[in-house]
Amino acid sequence: MSVARITVLAGAAFCVASALGQATPPPADAALGRRVFIERCAKCHDENAAKPLPDGTSLVQRLAARPDLAAALASRTRKMTEAERRGLVLYMKNLVTNFRTQAVQ
Repeated sequence: MSVARITVLAGAAFCVASALGQATPPPADAALGRRVFIERCAKCHDENAAKPLPDGTSLVQRLAARPDLAAALASRTRKMTEAERRGLVLYMKNLVTNFRTQAVQ
């Protein structure tokens, strides 16, 4: 099969998947998520979301206890673009993973 034919078939498959709403979204950018968090959230939560809140817990600690991070952040990310939302969730997943790793050690 020629390269041109493979390219056409791949393009057609992508178009069909897009039409069906199954296109793979672009990968989230954790660097964008970090920038968004620092601009919008770090004032109250610090850059790593570890600043103690009035009840003694931190944002990262609260999120680590939640099974669905995107759902937990949904009310705070409503006004963000899709790219900002995905990036923020990825950044927070990284922070939560680091928090859980430290908690185990």
